[in-house]
Amino acid sequence: MKKLTTTLVLMLVACLLVGANMQKTYSRQSTEYQTAYALCISAGVLPPSPVTPVTGAALAQSLSRIDKARLTQAERDLYDELMEALEYHPVLEYDLFGIDPTPTIGVDMFTQTAIPDSEKDLLIPREDRTEVLDLAFGFKFADVGYGFVDWLMLSPMITSYYDKRFDTNLNKLIEGDIFATSHEGTFTAGILFGNDWMNFSVMSGRQEQGYGHSGNLVLGDNLLRQQYLRMHTFSRWFDYTYTLTRYGKMAYTDSADPSSNLKMASNDESFELPQQVFPLHRFDFKIADSLSISLVEGAMMLIDSVFDVRLLNPFLFVHGFNNYADETEISNTGDEANNILAIELGWTFLPHHRLNLQLVSDQIQIGGESKSMPMALGGLVNYETSWIIDGNYLTGWVEAAYTMPATYLNNKMKKDNYNPNYDYIVGYHMWGYNAANDGDIDYASYKYGPDSIVLALGLDFGKLGAFSLSGEVDYVIHGAYGLGYNYTVAARGSDGDKFEPYNPGDVAAFPLSVPLDEAEHRIEATLKSSWMPVEGLSLNTGLGLLQVWNYRLSPGEQFFDVQLYIGFSFDPVRMFAG
Repeated sequence: MKKLTTTLVLMLVACLLVGANMQKTYSRQSTEYQTAYALCISAGVLPPSPVTPVTGAALAQSLSRIDKARLTQAERDLYDELMEALEYHPVLEYDLFGIDPTPTIGVDMFTQTAIPDSEKDLLIPREDRTEVLDLAFGFKFADVGYGFVDWLMLSPMITSYYDKRFDTNLNKLIEGDIFATSHEGTFTAGILFGNDWMNFSVMSGRQEQGYGHSGNLVLGDNLLRQQYLRMHTFSRWFDYTYTLTRYGKMAYTDSADPSSNLKMASNDESFELPQQVFPLHRFDFKIADSLSISLVEGAMMLIDSVFDVRLLNPFLFVHGFNNYADETEISNTGDEANNILAIELGWTFLPHHRLNLQLVSDQIQIGGESKSMPMALGGLVNYETSWIIDGNYLTGWVEAAYTMPATYLNNKMKKDNYNPNYDYIVGYHMWGYNAANDGDIDYASYKYGPDSIVLALGLDFGKLGAFSLSGEVDYVIHGAYGLGYNYTVAARGSDGDKFEPYNPGDVAAFPLSVPLDEAEHRIEATLKSSWMPVEGLSLNTGLGLLQVWNYRLSPGEQFFDVQLYIGFSFDPVRMFAG
């Protein structure tokens, strides 16, 4: 066994040492990713990996599909500029090592015209705002290693500020309560080793999978952070990704009405049981330069007995894993699992034009699982068009999505103590809430959750390393099931069930749990920008408009809110070293 382990380690090291120094990671919102995305679709080929954050090496691999001879001169210049930008060069380099300090000082403000009932009505989420003092740095090791640490020294411990007409990241300092600032320390951090065809990473930060714009049906970017390890292999014709996400120790909390028995993933960094984890396997088959089909398989798991080291095996498939009982009472301790299966299709059918499709099944049943109810479906489809205009990228899109009332909610046999967090409602419980003591919880998957019909359109425009501008309009029809809707009766002072699980026999009308004229209808419109006039200076703005009918399923009640955000940050190292 020792010889086998040594051999595997040596093979891994040998593989990694053939790589290039392009291991820095980029989010889907970054100008590097957006530029690569637009270049690929404009050229009529498959875009970069939908698994983000993604390394520069993986972005470069996707760009290799492009026939540069068919590009315009402006597109070729942008291609070369992007390839150069993907090579990671820290500010301070010595031999095989490099360090990239990026301390930032920031001031921001948020204001709105009305006070909503829930933080789900915030169109400018906390994770998009500016920190007061952020001591961050990146580093590289030779050509194969990349890491980052983000130390939030003066970050208000607030995830819910929806109950204020005005808020700023300086509010606690202004009040003289410096101890109310963050004690999170290394809030986001990660390390990655890779080359030009594979990488291994351990991260605490944001992540998502899929080409959706209003959200993604399996793994969405909806939380302040997610802790995960990932193995990603990529080539011209096939990608494989294994992700194991940990949402923290499960603990009872008073952030919801006690009678709801709500559990949530706390911010406890320990590995004490019980734990909630989300192993996920993704296979991307690139059938042609313009066509791909993907299979995604995983399960949201509650581990209450012992952490199973087999979960670290990327080739362990988890359908039905620990979900062996026909009838399971949530109130009893024990391991639980809620599996998920998805098929995704992407086709760049003409230069500049692309279609994406996602189909997801939550808790699909096989033999011996027939009493684990229910099985539910979700779907998402979009059309995209991308162009390169004078060195700027431009991507427009339209999208439609539907999730059944039971999607992400796995109703077991004992519904009185129904616990949604054995399923896909996850999060980190942080300090500094409003008077209602709400927490930072959200879906691991689609941001609107179950019981939704969504029509959306948007536009992304920007220039590599200089600015980005995005606009989006979502029209959402929402039924009775999902975050922000389950506690409606209790929140309005009436008695009754605080969190009633979905029951297929309760559906009043197809396709939602309530008739369409009784459902909540909402329009969410946002306009966001990020501008770097000079190296080290950044100005971020956001404008949101929210109009709701049948607000929180109250017949005839309307809600209207305008939200405005402005943030300014300064990085002295980048300014003077750039």
